[in-house]
Amino acid sequence: MTDQTRRRHSLRITIAASLSLMTAGTAVLILWMSYATSSQSILDASSTVMHQVALRVEEKTQGYLSPVEDAVRATYGLIEAGVVDLAATDSIERAAYALMQAHPGFASIDYGDAQGHFIMVKRMPDGSLATRINQRQPDGAMRVEWRYRTPGAGVSQIMRREATADDGYDPRKRPWYLGAAKAPGLYWTDV
Repeated sequence: MTDQTRRRHSLRITIAASLSLMTAGTAVLILWMSYATSSQSILDASSTVMHQVALRVEEKTQGYLSPVEDAVRATYGLIEAGVVDLAATDSIERAAYALMQAHPGFASIDYGDAQGHFIMVKRMPDGSLATRINQRQPDGAMRVEWRYRTPGAGVSQIMRREATADDGYDPRKRPWYLGAAKAPGLYWTDV
C-alpha cells in the first residue's frame, strides 16, 4: 500500500470517527437537555398537584371542624343567655342532645365540671343517641348512669336506664378538660 492510499484510508477513518463523535455528542446533548427540561416540568407539575391536594385537604378539614366551633359558640351563647343551666344535668343533656341531632357527623359531646361531674351524649353504632352521666353523690361516691334510646327518639324518650359501676373516669384529668380550663376561648386537643 502506498502512502497516498494510507492517507486516504486514514483520512476516511478520521472523518468517520469525527462524524460519529459529533453525532454521539449531539445525541447526548439532546438527551441531557430533554431530561433536564422534562425533570423540571415534572417537578413543576408535581408541585402544582401537591399544592392543589393540600388546599382540598385543608378545605375538607375546615368543613369538618367548623361545625364544631359553631356548636361551641352557640352553646356558649345559650349558657350566657340562661337558656342552658350548667347546674342542671337535664339542661346540659338537652342542649348536647339537640346539637348531636343537628350534626350527624359528631360522635359525641362531652361536658365536665370542676367537681368531676360528667355528661356525654354519644352516637351509638345503630345511630341512636345515648347519654352517660357521672354525678358525684353527697357521700362522695360517683353515680354512673347510661340512658339508652332507639334511633330517632327524642331526648325524653328513654328506652332503658342502666346504672353501672364507677370506672374511675374523671373528666378533670382528661386533656380536653385540662386544655379548656387553661386556654382562653376555644381549645383543640391533639388528634
